[in-house]
Amino acid sequence: MYNEMQTRSYTNISAVSIINLLDKSRIPKVQLNPPVYQISNKTTAERCLDILKYNPWHSGYVGFDTETTVRRMKNPHVVSMIQIATREICFLFQVYLITNGDSKKFPRKLQQFLSNKDILKVGVNASHDAGWLENSYNIKCQGIVDIENIAKEKGYSARSLLELTAMFGDGELVLTKTKKILKWNFDAPKLDPELVSYASSDAFAGIQVYENIRVDKMNCVYLNYEKVHPMTREDEEKEIYELLLQNYPKGKASNILECAEDSILC
Repeated sequence: MYNEMQTRSYTNISAVSIINLLDKSRIPKVQLNPPVYQISNKTTAERCLDILKYNPWHSGYVGFDTETTVRRMKNPHVVSMIQIATREICFLFQVYLITNGDSKKFPRKLQQFLSNKDILKVGVNASHDAGWLENSYNIKCQGIVDIENIAKEKGYSARSLLELTAMFGDGELVLTKTKKILKWNFDAPKLDPELVSYASSDAFAGIQVYENIRVDKMNCVYLNYEKVHPMTREDEEKEIYELLLQNYPKGKASNILECAEDSILC
């Protein structure tokens, strides 16, 4: 199992060591910077997880996300891929390709990792991903943390991973959402580079946001929606008028708005 000592001893130096071990073991690397590894069969999964089991590679929490091939005819709602990331490395476990949808073939060591409550799996709506995994493979994930709940508790209005990454990401990582996700095959033996970047970025973003939001470390170049999309006076008046209409008859709302304008002009 993944013990406490391994968790506490993790450093950037060990990340380099882990990358070297993964490369020497010929775990397929599908992106160089930051390194992303594709695990598409049971043999590779066991080899990769053996390396991770006996070497410190995380700080007690990892970025966590899943993807599912939308247009798969067989088992259309079964999870295709699990993304797990530290600050430095991301792993794409193609669990559907490994198991063909059979929960009995799910990698045992990956199941042990996911069910370990001492290792937090962090992400936006991570509990939803965990639920899909349980429905797909009867895997009970433990240590799930929904980052949007932390944002809510701290009084931040942002809830989406896109906005939270803009607020609390390191600045270099920019998330993009694309309709291509509807066509991508997350079960393919050879993954499209754009798909790799998309899938890994969500997991990388999760861990960045989690680390920074806990200490309220906001990105210094972040601009909220109002600053990015400033309203004209006409827009402001329209919004105020619509708000007044919700509480007053149309005629009275107009009178109140006119009185407010007169007061401002005075």
